[in-house]
Amino acid sequence: MLDLNVIRNDPQAVKAAVRARQNPELEATIDQTLLLDGRRRELLKEVETLKADRNAASKALGRAKDPAERQRLIAEQQGMG
Repeated sequence: MLDLNVIRNDPQAVKAAVRARQNPELEATIDQTLLLDGRRRELLKEVETLKADRNAASKALGRAKDPAERQRLIAEQQGMG
């Protein structure tokens, strides 16, 4: 099993090693792995941003004193979950 960091940092060396093992079908798998890893990292950034937004909204809800304002914030939060 290869460490993803090795594939990410030096994909050409990994492809060369796969070629040396006479398994060319796996060479395409290296490219696919890199694409999927890139997509995973993008999604993690989006998730973290959404979590930060949700936390900020929760803090604003806790500070709100006006009942109408609290209801508005609660309505906004229901769509975030």
